[in-house]
Amino acid sequence: EEANRKRNDSLNKALAKAQLAKDHAAHKLEELRVGEEWSELLKNSVNRDKEKMGEFWEEVKKRLLKRFGSLGQAVRSAETAGDGIVSFLKFSDLLRAVNMPLNQIVLRAIFDKAALGERTMPVDVFKALLMDKTIRAMRFVMEGWNGKQARVKAHVRTFLRHLAESDEANRNQAIDRFQRKLTVPFIKGFWKTILKRLGKSRSQPVMMSRDAFAEMLENPEDLRLQAHEVIYMTRVYDRVSAQKMSLGIFHPSLGISVGHFIVGLTMVSPVSKPREKMALFFEAFDNDYDKCLLYHEIHEMCRCVCALRPVAEESSRSARDETFQAELSAQEGQRTYECLRWYLQRSGKVEGGVVNFPELWSALHVQPEVLHALLPGLVRIRWVAQVLEYEWEAEQAAEEVAKAKAAEEAAKASANTSSFKKTARQSVAGEPRPASRDTVASRETVTPPMVKYSSQSILNFRRTRASPMAAVLVAGKPSVNDEFKTSVTERFRLQLKGLADIRLAELTTGLWVADQVIEDLTGGDALGGERRPVRPGALCFVAAVVFCCCCCWCCCCCWLLLIVVDC
Repeated sequence: EEANRKRNDSLNKALAKAQLAKDHAAHKLEELRVGEEWSELLKNSVNRDKEKMGEFWEEVKKRLLKRFGSLGQAVRSAETAGDGIVSFLKFSDLLRAVNMPLNQIVLRAIFDKAALGERTMPVDVFKALLMDKTIRAMRFVMEGWNGKQARVKAHVRTFLRHLAESDEANRNQAIDRFQRKLTVPFIKGFWKTILKRLGKSRSQPVMMSRDAFAEMLENPEDLRLQAHEVIYMTRVYDRVSAQKMSLGIFHPSLGISVGHFIVGLTMVSPVSKPREKMALFFEAFDNDYDKCLLYHEIHEMCRCVCALRPVAEESSRSARDETFQAELSAQEGQRTYECLRWYLQRSGKVEGGVVNFPELWSALHVQPEVLHALLPGLVRIRWVAQVLEYEWEAEQAAEEVAKAKAAEEAAKASANTSSFKKTARQSVAGEPRPASRDTVASRETVTPPMVKYSSQSILNFRRTRASPMAAVLVAGKPSVNDEFKTSVTERFRLQLKGLADIRLAELTTGLWVADQVIEDLTGGDALGGERRPVRPGALCFVAAVVFCCCCCWCCCCCWLLLIVVDC
């Protein structure tokens, strides 16, 4: 018995080995057949397009992984003496090892195309060819993930913006938070970011247009700004440019100097120490990084500060004569410069007309009236909440586009719902009567249409309450709050009606079949028989469905009323 058992085991092992060899031979023949098909296909140069070559390299990659276990091992076996290149002979041997016998002409054409006509092919290029499909798949996944993250960030920014501008109290608090953010480190970092994104340095005269400034603020998270704070920063730029243009020292096509914008941003900042503000002014005009200014640079700094002082002081903007205001600012800057230069020359501490910041600060410190003429007091920039005329026009255009799109989607959803109900009735009326009510499989399944609905769509209302000044700026416009309530109410009603129609269609699909069963049960007179009573279970089911629909409609009406009252 022991001998028979051993003999049977050895026989089974031999049979298994023979079967394995047979399967391996059959698999090899199959691979050779596929390789010959690729050879015949690629003989025609027209078939060597990007799509076909991608499939070919994917097939080669699968065979290399099966043969060598990893692409790294396969590439190392194809290298010529480990020098990082793949020759034509090694490439041919590698394909032959994975049962891919190609015609020599086809093989040479494929190698020349991959090596860009060179005699050898770098290993990195060979790896890229093998991993092309995987890389494209990973890129597609990453692009989808990045797009989803961008949409989430956009929703968050929109929500925070509407929350910050929901009423006057929240709007004032948001402006105060933005102004408190304008510290010396923040302004310096913002200045460096502007120069970096514009590709300039402080040693160059950098002019910044409004379009370039708006493009630079596309990613507010990188600048540590919220979405509504980006709007405030843009309005600060508009105020500085408007002030410079009113003085005749600015042209809209050229833009304003980055240094002048930093000066204007510093003047509206809540920095309480005059020395820190003057240090920022000094650094804004120090273009050569030597921590010194010449007399003409000090003159330019004084004129710029005096010209931009009305940006922070609302009282100085009462002068409507632009020529007089320009002359007044120029005279104030000239007088301040003369006072500083007189002290610096009389003190004897300045040599060669080069002034450093400690020397300039000592001249300002002993002349407090000059320092007060340069630096305004601490003010609140509540004027950044005012909507400018071009912003209102752009917002109105965006609202019209959104309204037209919403109406089109609502009409499309209504048409889909009507066609669905018609199709459902026809399908139920035309189908054969089931033998019993339990035969669910015999009923035709009706798939309700997909309606685009999202809880985020409620947040897509227009930014009307965020800008109460807009109703004052544009006379004759309808009330902003009335437009807001009407828009939200109409949109919610359309969404609610669409969802109710779909739910009603889903519920009544079963009722139509139940009505047919009731007609079968009560149709005794038509068949010449005795009329049978209606089943009470069907009537109870109908009553329960009607009661549930009424309850749902009442709840939705209450919810709509609460939303309107809250708004």
